[in-house]
This record gives sequence, structure tokens and C-alpha cells, in this order.
Amino acid sequence: MNPIDTRQILNWDQVKVHLQPNLCIECQLVPQQPLQCYRCQKLLCQSCHGDLKQKSRGPKIFCQKCKALNYFNPANNAIYQSYRDMVIGCLNRRYGCKVTLDYKKYQKHVEECEFQRIPCPSPGCFVTTLKRAKGDHLLVCEYVIETCQYCNKQFNRKSMAYHQEKCNGKDVQQIDLASLKSDFLRLRSKLDAAISQFEQSAEIAILEQKVIKQAFSLHKQRLSSIKGYENKQISSVIARVERMRSQSINRRKQVEQQQLGEENQRLRIKLLEIANEKKTQSQQVKLCQAKKNLQQLLRHQQNMMENLILMKKITNVTSSITHRVQVQDFQISKLKQLHRYLQDDEKSFHKPSINQSPNISQSNSYNTQHTKTLDAANIKLQEFRMYSNGQLLQ
Repeated sequence: MNPIDTRQILNWDQVKVHLQPNLCIECQLVPQQPLQCYRCQKLLCQSCHGDLKQKSRGPKIFCQKCKALNYFNPANNAIYQSYRDMVIGCLNRRYGCKVTLDYKKYQKHVEECEFQRIPCPSPGCFVTTLKRAKGDHLLVCEYVIETCQYCNKQFNRKSMAYHQEKCNGKDVQQIDLASLKSDFLRLRSKLDAAISQFEQSAEIAILEQKVIKQAFSLHKQRLSSIKGYENKQISSVIARVERMRSQSINRRKQVEQQQLGEENQRLRIKLLEIANEKKTQSQQVKLCQAKKNLQQLLRHQQNMMENLILMKKITNVTSSITHRVQVQDFQISKLKQLHRYLQDDEKSFHKPSINQSPNISQSNSYNTQHTKTLDAANIKLQEFRMYSNGQLLQ
């Protein structure tokens, strides 16, 4: 029994922890009917055990684990229990078998699987075919043994046609001649009786010739009918093969055309998708550019509005400043006039008349009042200048 490849185990990831210690120590496959070393309890499959047994030439086998010659006995039930969780795919999975099995049913299924490849039973044919297609292969195999319907000899199908050409010319004729000979002997006995009755008359000889001619004509008709039937069968088979070939060619062309149509349709759809993507990309680029331009225009408009507001503020400030300057100029002119007036008054005060003798007390009081008014005027003038300078700076 061939071991089970780990690649056939469909749930290998789930069971490998339990199975790896119970694989064959030689081929690292799952053994069927495993043999167990009595010392280290390691396993061997049947094929590896047979190979090692031939090398050792004795009942003991060299164990790779123990590194010694040991006996290998059938495995215990614990080993089979570790195999029960396996889900195994059929060995013929690549040929179309989709059956999944457990460890117990695997070997029986492999022996009966309709998808296993078997050699052709015909001698000389080296073709391997599926078990389920064995009958179809035997219908067309050239090495199938057939029996000649005329001489009962066996030939393969490849050489049967050549044999029948000869057999139709000689062997069949001999068979028919034997039957004709028996008929002839029977007729001859009748003729002998007739001759004894009619004393060898000429009419009996003519009758004998007619019988022989009829026998030969029947033989020729039979041969021609056999050949005609065979020719009809051959022509019908050839016509059927040609019809099937033309149907397969037409079907292949239809499938190819359908595939080409589907491929063209897929290409068209892809081209349309690419064109739509390019259009959307170009539209997105245009939208982004328009958005940027709009943002620039909005910023420019905002700047213009800010500039206008600033210009309006500047005009308002300048108008207010000019008005204040005019007012200050008017006030300064008034103060200057007042200052001149005070200076003139002071000068006139410091120039007393020669003829007049002023009163000293009156002059002193007047001087103090006059100086106070001058100081107040100067203070107001300085404050006004400071105020005007501050307003101008603002």
C-alpha cells in the first residue's frame, strides 16, 4: 500500500502537530498499515519496510532513529487514533476526482476510483487512460484482440483489415467450398441414384452442371453481399468520424469566436473606463485650476476692498488733519497777534514818559500783573504747540 502524501491532507495545518511524530521515518509520508519499531516506537510504511528488508537480508531492519537493527511490528491503536482527524483528498484529484475521505476509507476508494489511470489491457498498447474511460478507449484501440468471423483466428484490430482481405479471398472460399462440397456430395448421391435409374443419361449431367453453377453463383452473391455490408459499415463509420470532426471543428471555431468576442468586449469596456478616467481627471484638473483662479480673484477683490477701506480711512484722516491744521493755524495766528500785542504793551510799559513821575507802588503791581499775564500766555502758547504737535503725530 502506497503511503499518503502530506499534500493530499486538506487540513494539514490543523493536524500536523499530531501527525508529524507519526510519519514514516524514511519517506516522511503518512503510512498505511504502518509498522512500528519495538524499541523507539517510530513508524515505517510498507514500501520503505520492503526496501530496507531487501537491503538487510534478515528479519531485523536498521532503524534510522535507534541506529540499530530492530524488529518492526504492526502499529498499535493509538497510531490509528491519531490518523482519524485527517481529511484526505483523493490521489487522483488532479485527474478530476473531488472526493474527500478519512483514513479508513482512503485505500478502498483509491482501488475503486473511476479517475485512476490504468494501462490498456490490449497487448502492445502502452496508452494509460482513466478507469472510467476504459470502454471509450477500447472502442478505438488498434491493439484490441478480435476474432475473424470467417476463419475464427484472432488478430489485433490494426492487422484485422489486412487479414480479412486475404481471408475473404481464400479461407471463406474454402469454407463455402466445403459446404458446397457437402451439397455436391448430397446431390451427387441423388445424381447417382438418378443415374442408376436413368442409366447415366445426358440430362443428369446437364442438371449436375446447373447445380454446380447455381452453387458458385450463390457463393459469389454471398461474397459480394459480405463485401458490400462491410463497405457500407466502413463508409458509415468514416462518414460518422468526418461528421464528428467537422462538428468539433465548428464547435472549436464557435468557442474561439465567442472567446474573441468576449475579449474584445472586455477590451472595449477597459478602454471606455480609461477614457472616462482621463475625462474625469482632466475635468478635475480644470476644476482645480478654476478654483485656484477664483480664489485668486477673491483674494484680489478682498485686497482691493481693503485698499479702498484704507484709502477711505486715509482720506478721512487727511481731511480731519487738514481741518485741525487750519484750526490750529487760525489759533496760532490769534496767539501770535496776542503775543505781539503783549510785547507791544510790554515795550510801551518799559518806556515811561519823561514828564510823568510814576508811582512806584502802582508800577510794581502793574508789572507783576503784566508778567503773570505774559507767563500765562506763554504757557498757553507752549501747551497749544505741544497739543498741535501731538495731533499732527497721530
